[in-house]
Amino acid sequence: MAGNILNNPAEVKLAVSKPAEKIVQAAYVCYENQKLGIIRSLFAEETPERVIIFASSKLKVKEVTKALKQMKLNVGEMHSDLEQAQREEVMYEFKAGRINILVATDIVARGIDIDDIRLVINYDVPHDSEDYVHRIGRTARANNDGVAITFVSEKEQGNFKNIEKFLDRDIYKIPVPEELGEAPEYKPRALTEEDGAAVETDVSQEETRTAVTTVKVESPEPNVHRMAARRNKHCGEEKK
Repeated sequence: MAGNILNNPAEVKLAVSKPAEKIVQAAYVCYENQKLGIIRSLFAEETPERVIIFASSKLKVKEVTKALKQMKLNVGEMHSDLEQAQREEVMYEFKAGRINILVATDIVARGIDIDDIRLVINYDVPHDSEDYVHRIGRTARANNDGVAITFVSEKEQGNFKNIEKFLDRDIYKIPVPEELGEAPEYKPRALTEEDGAAVETDVSQEETRTAVTTVKVESPEPNVHRMAARRNKHCGEEKK
């Protein structure tokens, strides 16, 4: 349509910026039915505060919210099925600390004004790198540190590998808690271009570099469970 209306229009493509270096990025390679168990494990010892969990659909947001409430976690949900007044009420309660975990679609990935989000969880791998950058950009703002964790199921490995290629880094893979059983191997099939056509190629897993180059930890491999808990605990102490 634009081509019919405009005369020789110029197309401008804006480059997607990279995430802030101070964001600690990590991932769990897991089966879909292990994702809720990982959340249970993350919050088993510390009450979560200032956490956003992103899901890729309204239905998934509703399902995850219901499951987390059954875990007795203090959860709110944000998606386009809510009226504007309901959205404003949820955001007000989250900002005020009366909701600890906000489960949301990408409606929250852009433009929310909360500077002390300490943990972002991608329950689903975003469809593209831009969505990933916007999601995890909700944390580590205003000179704060932050952690971003992505759950990567078997079907999502290709999308996640494309995100790693965009970032030009291998994101640290945290072992799935033993009590949740065996997890899948990270063997993504990433889309590449060969002779002008998109083809699929097998990508073997490489040794991941440490994802915490700007955060001091006690061991060579980052315990993101512990770091997320510490950030939540610290946030709670500030509010007392």
